[in-house]
Amino acid sequence: GMPQARLFNHYGPTETHVVSAWRLPAAVQDWPLRAPIGRAVSNARLLLVDEYDRPVPRGSQGYLLVAGPMISRCYLADPALNAARFVELPQPEGMTLFYRTGDLARADANACLHYLGRDDQQIKISGQRIELGQIEAALLQVAQVSNAVVAMQAEPPRLVAWLRSEGTLPDALQLDRQISLHLPGHVRIDEYRRVDAWPRTPSGKIDRRALGDLGEVLQRQRTGLPAAPLSALEQQLSELFVAVIGRDIEPDQTFFEAGATSLGLMRLHARYNEVLPQPVAMAALFEHVSVRRLAQHLSIPAGQLSGAGKGSERGAKAGEQPMAIIGMSVNVAGASNLAEFWAMVQGNGLGIERFDAAEGLVGARSQLTGLLDFDPDYFGISLQEARLMDPQQRHLLMGCVQALQHAGLTPKADGPRIGLIASCGETTYFQQMLRETAEGDLPDGFQMALHHDKDFLATKAAYHLDLGGPALSVQAACGSSLIAVHLAAAMLRQGDSDVMLAAGVLIDPTLTDGYRYRPQHIFSRDGLCRPFSDDASGTIGASGYGVVVLKPLDRAQADGDRIYALVEASALNNDGRAKMSYTAPSVAGQSAVISE
Repeated sequence: GMPQARLFNHYGPTETHVVSAWRLPAAVQDWPLRAPIGRAVSNARLLLVDEYDRPVPRGSQGYLLVAGPMISRCYLADPALNAARFVELPQPEGMTLFYRTGDLARADANACLHYLGRDDQQIKISGQRIELGQIEAALLQVAQVSNAVVAMQAEPPRLVAWLRSEGTLPDALQLDRQISLHLPGHVRIDEYRRVDAWPRTPSGKIDRRALGDLGEVLQRQRTGLPAAPLSALEQQLSELFVAVIGRDIEPDQTFFEAGATSLGLMRLHARYNEVLPQPVAMAALFEHVSVRRLAQHLSIPAGQLSGAGKGSERGAKAGEQPMAIIGMSVNVAGASNLAEFWAMVQGNGLGIERFDAAEGLVGARSQLTGLLDFDPDYFGISLQEARLMDPQQRHLLMGCVQALQHAGLTPKADGPRIGLIASCGETTYFQQMLRETAEGDLPDGFQMALHHDKDFLATKAAYHLDLGGPALSVQAACGSSLIAVHLAAAMLRQGDSDVMLAAGVLIDPTLTDGYRYRPQHIFSRDGLCRPFSDDASGTIGASGYGVVVLKPLDRAQADGDRIYALVEASALNNDGRAKMSYTAPSVAGQSAVISE
């Protein structure tokens, strides 16, 4: 043997040759299951970026770019390919030419790169990216599957899986259920095919292009206890769904779970109205989201459909003790205080700035001025601590002070108990610090959490402002701030505090570059928000905060407070599964909470 020999794992595409290396341990038993591709060799530079060509934090997946003397626009007489595969990016020494490898990787804590797969093995389902390898790995979790290949076929668009097995494969419905444990909810394989042998390329690899219609199609067989028989209307709705969408559906599956898209539902809605004797509203398909629910809705006589709900008594009870809003503060794009905000509202002002963005990005942003402004001395905070604090914590402190001043209140030991319920957005400032700060120059994980974690948002503000009432963070995505008002009012009604602050803040330094529009996602096509308008296409990210000061109406009147508005009643609920998907709105849930 060769006991002194060492094995190196080299990485490099054809266009650059070797650009990274990693030495495997001497003992074979110490080799990892999948060896890293290591660190850059001499004269090579490796960079991991996101889809906007921004460096990603260590540990995150990124697109692998290569720079160095081995890089040149090498595709002869193909300017389009050269433009697609090479990009100039600003570096400390100036603009630098990088090659887009098309590979995905991540860097571990030791700056060692791990190969994750090819970018061209990513597909989009309902506007969301997923790796084909991730789906294949889920299929390999099924005991009877020995090998799997997944591909997206274009005409008609469908996700197909080819499977090999040494025994009997489960039917398609059982496969659906087993792989759903390992995949996001929007991923659904349209067709499974069993193959006995793989077509191969001359180099011995599986020839994905030759798979086509190869293999036996596995059927979706309903097993277990017999389901309740379909009514005539349910049967008709199911058959029309299959005819229009081209996919089977179970009576209690949501239309989206069964493979429909928003455009598909529009075609289905048109077909339902062509065939069914009673008209079907488009909104009904989003409110009654399965064949069974829609059939139940269509079977109810029109005169019995009513918006009155069982929650009306609860709403009246909640309204017995209104809450007064006695102070406010705001800082948003185009309006740094209340006076400017009211002027912008009265003048139909627009808090969105338009600008020329990089190719592929929508040039629109809603970013407040003074994004990083803060006076640490006012709060008794050191400059070093202030630098580490998420700007959302900083702006929450400033917003609470301004709101209390607007209400004529000063926290003090012998004064009213003041509480705070607050919410914030994603901590992108912390992610940016990880990218731009050298390892070892930041405090330990716990200290960093105190400055950035959402759990500490409200209690840290209460500490610096000396608030003696309840202080808690509430996180419920875009409903957070309204829920904060609801919970604050409830705490006042049950006597937990004398005064409550309800606040929402989102400060995102990364919003300055614009964003990429994706169909079926939340962001606007043209960078404008058009609430309740037929031409609305979405929203855009924005930075800002808002704070309100609440006090029971009778106490506010007795104290002579200026009252700006009343919260007479509020209610809180959840949609459960009565909607198309987790991120979809629920007409039924929204109607129910309004009636409460």
